[in-house]
Amino acid sequence: AILAATALQFIISMILHGLVFKHVKTGTSKRKMDPAVFGVAIAGTLIMSFALAQVIALTHATGAAQGLLVGALAWLGFIAPIQIAVKYTNDLPWKTYLVNSFCVLISFALSGALIATW
Repeated sequence: AILAATALQFIISMILHGLVFKHVKTGTSKRKMDPAVFGVAIAGTLIMSFALAQVIALTHATGAAQGLLVGALAWLGFIAPIQIAVKYTNDLPWKTYLVNSFCVLISFALSGALIATW
């Protein structure tokens, strides 16, 4: 479930950043991704998926709806506050914050649903 959730998060990111929001500048570089950076991104996503799976297990969430809720609440409590701080400390536009936050919210919610139903 953790590997599937990690893959799902990468797919969601590619779809949202690559297709849906490609016209919005999100502060991400257009240069080729260094393999080391890609490796760090995979490791970080695996750790997030593992942590989300542990929260789902501890809350005894079962089914897609409960997993979706746990994922959304995890985003709200742990990711959104950090992203808003990054937005303000780096003076990023609101569009950048909203696009990046929406992508992570959808990733966490759908990963939560996937893990809880696994």
